[in-house]
Amino acid sequence: MAGVVGLALSSRGARPLKPNAQKNLFNFDSIRIFSVGSLECRASTSVAGGAATAFPWRRRSRLFAPPPVTSSPFPHPDGARRPQKALGTFCIFRLGRACSRAGSIPGREETEEEDIEGVSAVEIADAETKVQAHKGQSEIIFLGTGTSEGIPRVSCLTAESKICEVCSKASVPGDKNNRLNTSILICYVNSLGRYNILVDAGKYESNTTSFISNTKMHIFTFSKHISLCFELNCDGNCRVFFYHSALRWFPTYGLRKIDAVIITHSHADAIGGLDDLRDWTNNVQPSIPIYVAQRDLEVMKKTHYYIVDTSGLIPGAAVSKLHFNVIKEEPFVIHDLKVTPLPVWHGKGYRSLGFRFGNICYISDVSDIPEETYMLLKDCDLLILDALRPDRSSSTHFGLPRALDEVRKIQPRRTLFTGMMHLMDHEKINEQLAKLQDSEGLNVQLSYDGLRIPVNL
Repeated sequence: MAGVVGLALSSRGARPLKPNAQKNLFNFDSIRIFSVGSLECRASTSVAGGAATAFPWRRRSRLFAPPPVTSSPFPHPDGARRPQKALGTFCIFRLGRACSRAGSIPGREETEEEDIEGVSAVEIADAETKVQAHKGQSEIIFLGTGTSEGIPRVSCLTAESKICEVCSKASVPGDKNNRLNTSILICYVNSLGRYNILVDAGKYESNTTSFISNTKMHIFTFSKHISLCFELNCDGNCRVFFYHSALRWFPTYGLRKIDAVIITHSHADAIGGLDDLRDWTNNVQPSIPIYVAQRDLEVMKKTHYYIVDTSGLIPGAAVSKLHFNVIKEEPFVIHDLKVTPLPVWHGKGYRSLGFRFGNICYISDVSDIPEETYMLLKDCDLLILDALRPDRSSSTHFGLPRALDEVRKIQPRRTLFTGMMHLMDHEKINEQLAKLQDSEGLNVQLSYDGLRIPVNL
């Protein structure tokens, strides 16, 4: 999905707005535009002579609540400025970051003006400053901290009988409950330069936009005088992968190349985005080295056969140009950075790998830790550990209680949990975890997409 623009139109003549009509066919008095990019929120200065301002809305505790309807900026036929009643449906869809709100509350009236909640110009300037500040420092960037299906879930956003509080929050731009597939980027700085080492390139299905993937325009009427029209610039395939995370965070943090990719295991949320690396190998760099265990490479020979073996490609086919390096459960080196595999179980009989970079230990998919792996976790400064849900573990993932027990055993200086499902409310769980600092001296918190941590490697 390339972008979204929302239009609020007012027509004195109350002419019907046709999806295929051109704007010069409308007899409207003013128009509002709300446009959201990966890190921008701006309003056009003018459209066909109409005044353009940002469309106001705010976060609401009730899922699918429409935006506040204020005293109308559009002239009524009788010249009075009256509150408008919300008689239809409202939607916002955000580029890259799956965001949707829709709903209907008949007869609702509001008269108080409210501000836009989202990314401000101040935040944009602050992000640009941070990009410069981190150039000379090694760091870890969390590209994704969610489960394979991502947060929010489409089933929660479409449920009529039950409200999912976390998915409702996650539908708001910038909320820390909005999570893509678990992945981190190690930005390693040494005397030779800066190297971006990606751990996993997974898939993510854009849940909140998939149901409108073939729609070019939507029209929603609040009254006979006001209509909302949304033009969706979508390529018809709203299923996106690792590219979704990169589209958001690479421009935001001034990243460009990918110097290596390390694979933890061969599930879709770890390797599904390998095909998207073609953008880098076609336009940024000649190729990308992939570090993967033999058992996972065998899976890739089936799931990504055209990338692993390019001999059968049609000449000129622009697939990802990847060089596969088979790793064993012993240390290896990438651009002078020692990487130590941390073998774990990800379900009965299924081997997955965590990795240690200096004193940073990363274990994203784990149901049990072999005794021999604990020796590799000693003197850990930062532990990034799997914690799927707040109440219990599953057959393939640690739950929060088990993850905390492991933290007590490993005794890292700091722990950030990752791989959270929609039962893990970021604010509420972090409030509970903060109490462990006082009671047990445990420095534990949930991570979130876009979090960047300066580290020494």
